[in-house]
Amino acid sequence: MIKYIKLRRMTDDEYIIWKEWSSKNYIKSLMEARQCSENDARALADKEAKEFSLPNDNLFVAENNDGNPVGVIWYVIQDFNHIFILDFVVYDKYRRMGYGSAILTELERKVKSERFSIIVLHVFEYNKAAIELYEKCGYKIVQNTGSGGMYMEKQI
Repeated sequence: MIKYIKLRRMTDDEYIIWKEWSSKNYIKSLMEARQCSENDARALADKEAKEFSLPNDNLFVAENNDGNPVGVIWYVIQDFNHIFILDFVVYDKYRRMGYGSAILTELERKVKSERFSIIVLHVFEYNKAAIELYEKCGYKIVQNTGSGGMYMEKQI
């Protein structure tokens, strides 16, 4: 089912809440994917967080046609034609309703209009639902990281 999605920049207040949630979720994902301790996962998450000091202008809340937030997507520009999705989430109560595909489609439309042609993302291998969504949307596995994850990309 086609869903209407609008991407809008995240507000400062939303960012404070999202940052804490995202950090906790990432630590949990690292523990599950790499079978490591919480301390090791936290150390790795903190190290990686230093690489991305601020979300800049590419952190978006996805809203449905009723104006309800249904998810978040955050990306960085890698070079003149690549973007990399750093974080993508569809809120629990909106999952399996077509919003994931709709958010990715809207992101593709947005970045293509800005002359980007390749979207890259990382996904943990245990996250079968996300992998299924990405494959359904045309993303292909391009590299297995060997540490519980894989890189996928799509030409747009």
